[in-house]
Amino acid sequence: MASYPPEAWQRLGALLRARRVALNPVFRHRVKFCEATGLGERLVFDLELAKRTNFRPEVKVLLERGYQLAPGSIDRTLAAGGHALEVIEEQGELGVMDVPADPGLVMIPVSPDMPEDQREELRRWGIQMARYLEERSQGDVKPE
Repeated sequence: MASYPPEAWQRLGALLRARRVALNPVFRHRVKFCEATGLGERLVFDLELAKRTNFRPEVKVLLERGYQLAPGSIDRTLAAGGHALEVIEEQGELGVMDVPADPGLVMIPVSPDMPEDQREELRRWGIQMARYLEERSQGDVKPE
């Protein structure tokens, strides 16, 4: 099991909280999300607040299904520093959604049938964009 820095887990948690609400505004309440997905409240709480960082692979699969994420996206997000999250949209449309709470985070909706090479290209772009936005919010990059 790979080990990731605490900051990556915290960014992942922020992305997942935003994703939960993006799925359905009523999911602002974690309990409603858990009731709808069958995920445990403590599990979701620990993940979203980075209270726990040791999840078995089969648990990650359940979490990815609950949050409607591309398979394997939790580990890929953590490996990328927690900057970008692949989500599956029913419509299969592509787009990027900024997470207002933290300018260093980006959600990347992907089509379920998108080829892996295109997903990888989109993932790299999302990570670059998230890092740029994070640097800009810290004043390291001047807006043009």
